[in-house]
Amino acid sequence: MKHEPQPVRYEDVAGVKSRVSWGAVMGGSVVTLASYLLFSLLLAGLGLAISDANSNIRDVGLGTVLVGVFCMGLALFVGGWVTTQMTAGETKCESVIYGILTWATVTALSLGAVGMGVKAGYHGLLGAAYVAQASNPDITADNWEAIARRAGFSQERINDLKANYTP
Repeated sequence: MKHEPQPVRYEDVAGVKSRVSWGAVMGGSVVTLASYLLFSLLLAGLGLAISDANSNIRDVGLGTVLVGVFCMGLALFVGGWVTTQMTAGETKCESVIYGILTWATVTALSLGAVGMGVKAGYHGLLGAAYVAQASNPDITADNWEAIARRAGFSQERINDLKANYTP
C-alpha cells in the first residue's frame, strides 16, 4: 500500500480562530453611519425647502418618515456592500453574513447612542432640579403652605386643601 502525498490545506495547518473579518464589519459600520449622516443632512435641507413652500404639514410629516426609513435602509445597504467587498476569499453566503453583522453592529451602536442620550438627559434634568433646590432653599416639602401663599392662594383655600388631603 503506497501512500500518495496529499496537498496541504489551509484548514489542516491553521489554528482555529474567528473567521469573521471584524475590520471589514467595522469599516462597513463606519461607512453606514457616515452615509446615514450625509443622507440626514440632505433630508434636513430638503425639509427646510419644503417647509418654506407652505406645504401640508401632515403630508410632509408622513413623507419625512417614509424617506427617513428609506435612507436608513439605503445607508445600511451601502455599509453592508462595503463590508462584503472588504472580505477576502469568502463565499457569497459568508459575505452576506458579514453584511448582516454590519447591520447588527450599526443597530447596537445606535441603541447605545440613544441610551447614552437618555441617560444624559435624565442627569441634566436631575442636575437642574438640584440647582433649583440650591438656589431657592424655600422650596421644600415642609413649607408648601408658604409657596402656595406666594402663588396667591388664600389661607382658607390652603386650610381646605389640608383638610381634604388623604395620603
